[in-house]
Amino acid sequence: MLNWKGGQSAKKYPALSTALINLNSPADTYFNLKNFKKGYIWINGNLLGRYWNIGPTQKVYCPGVWLKKG
Repeated sequence: MLNWKGGQSAKKYPALSTALINLNSPADTYFNLKNFKKGYIWINGNLLGRYWNIGPTQKVYCPGVWLKKG
């Protein structure tokens, strides 16, 4: 289950968005960010990477050990 809270894409100033993902069994995964503009992605206090919709990095790899069950 994915719940987004916070910023909206129509804003013309920096915004912060958060998500809560409930996992039954954490495993290695990718986050597809191609519909987002530009920013950084943090997972449980770890900087996972940065993304930009015009750049080559639109999917970000996340190791399963950074994820938590539940």
